Amino acid sequence: MSKKRRGYSRYFFLFLLIIILLVSAYYGVRSLLVSWNIFQIEKIEISGYENLEKDFLLYFARDFLGKNLFSISQQDVLNKYDNIVRVKSVEMSRHIPNVLKLKFQERKGIFQVKTAEGNLFPIDEEKIVLDNDNFYNSEVLPVIDTNIKTAEIKIGEVVDDFFVDRILELYEKILAADKNFIDKISEFYLDDNQIVLVEASKGYKIILGEENIASKLKRFSFLEQHRTFEAGIVVDLQFPNSLIIRTEDE
Repeated sequence: MSKKRRGYSRYFFLFLLIIILLVSAYYGVRSLLVSWNIFQIEKIEISGYENLEKDFLLYFARDFLGKNLFSISQQDVLNKYDNIVRVKSVEMSRHIPNVLKLKFQERKGIFQVKTAEGNLFPIDEEKIVLDNDNFYNSEVLPVIDTNIKTAEIKIGEVVDDFFVDRILELYEKILAADKNFIDKISEFYLDDNQIVLVEASKGYKIILGEENIASKLKRFSFLEQHRTFEAGIVVDLQFPNSLIIRTEDE
């Protein structure tokens, strides 16, 4: 007795036919749109920039002017800005009939890495080394004092350093507890394997350790409200249940 043939193959070929028709329709419509002169790009609008200058970003997109709006792909846009390390991403959109819109997300520095020779290089939250041109003067960042050689720093590449990793881990804990505290710090350095924070306005030192950061910042905030500290003072909060205020010479 022969088995009845199931009708799955009919539905498969019907599904395949629908896919072919949809793809054909897409490319047909796209080909039609690309052929119309009415969609020639006459204006490029830029948004999302902060440190980067508008004219600088427009310069790289100037070749799109006069081209058909539907002939430009997302990858075409990305290729224009691929070598600009400060550009993290670009989103492209079309405003019919003739406006190309580009929305930028910049890489922002969160620290300056200080090399063994004393040179400073900004890095972002992904540890990517950023360029440090004059139009980033408004970017005032805390410094991480390292033993990295300047020759080992490459713009656009990730900094591979254990101490930088420790600082970024501490940074995340500080942000989670008090996002404004980091603005009070001008420098991080290592002393006897302890991370030392340098207060920005007076220059006194703070040692938080690397655990229980939230509770330690609360204690420090309470302490800061009731007394002042000057350069040469160390506020040591590394131990969970004790507070030590001493001079740097002790």
